[in-house]
Amino acid sequence: LYRPFKRSGYNSALAATGIAYADWGNPARALHYLRLALAAPPALGRYPGGLNRALAQIYMRQRNYPAAWQALVRSMRPDPATARADSVGAHRTHLFDLVLGLTLQGHVLLAQKRAADAEPLLRRAQYLGDSLHFPLTSVVGNFELDATWAQYYQAQGQLAHAEAAWQTAYRKARQRHSAPLRLAYLRELTQFYQGRGQYRPAATYGLAAALLADTLDTAQGAFHLANYEAEQADRAQQARITRLRQTQQLE
Repeated sequence: LYRPFKRSGYNSALAATGIAYADWGNPARALHYLRLALAAPPALGRYPGGLNRALAQIYMRQRNYPAAWQALVRSMRPDPATARADSVGAHRTHLFDLVLGLTLQGHVLLAQKRAADAEPLLRRAQYLGDSLHFPLTSVVGNFELDATWAQYYQAQGQLAHAEAAWQTAYRKARQRHSAPLRLAYLRELTQFYQGRGQYRPAATYGLAAALLADTLDTAQGAFHLANYEAEQADRAQQARITRLRQTQQLE
């Protein structure tokens, strides 16, 4: 409906659909819509920084680290559509893209056991994040630098620093009332203490994670059902289109 008369709304819908599929754990459909959104002509609503980060996170889950890295490089380039405006807002958005891109690049390097290469990127992200007072969560993405530092310190065997970083990440998630990040950090803390043989705090955080996961599963049950129904409707529509094309070819 958007495409014939409002291309910006069409681009936004493609992007939102791709990101939603990524959140639902359907990478194939997410990649399809994100690539469509990025292929659209530059226009309001495309936001290539956020789209490329979403692509990178999908590639990271698939362990396709070269593709993730290239997507992050693209995410940190100034957007020509907004750069022409030469506004303070456009400059700030570019700095946010830099901060988030550097943090995720550090994560990619750590996943490849390249902690030494990750450190300068994380330090630059820390400097920019502190200068901008960048929050943990925002409309442009999650700034998970504390969690990435925790992974870096674990890779370096600096467990006291790693523990402090995980605790900081969890505290900020609680302050921002971000249930998904709280759950992720509770699980990380559980594994961290289990790995050190500290079973009492591991049990405490593990129980908290289980309770929060149950709460989220209950709250999102209707959401997942709606997702399933939308998938079924989409498949039925595609089947109708295929039959129509076959009939036309036969005629």
